[in-house]
Amino acid sequence: NHDVETNIFPNPTHESVTIQTNRTIKSIEVFDCLGKRVKYISSPNSNIVQLEELNKGVYFIKIKSTFSTSVHPVVKE
Repeated sequence: NHDVETNIFPNPTHESVTIQTNRTIKSIEVFDCLGKRVKYISSPNSNIVQLEELNKGVYFIKIKSTFSTSVHPVVKE
């Protein structure tokens, strides 16, 4: 089965999100609504992404794994 399952929660969030996936995460990037990268985590040792330093708004979390890349919107309250 090659389906990639990814869940990001809670969404909306106040301070952090947890990434639940059936793949090994190689990197995590967070982009603002203008496409500017505001956070980069290479080879994360945790699947929790801290967002408390970001302003309220919509962000996009780009998750790179061994064979795939996915982008997920997240609302920061």
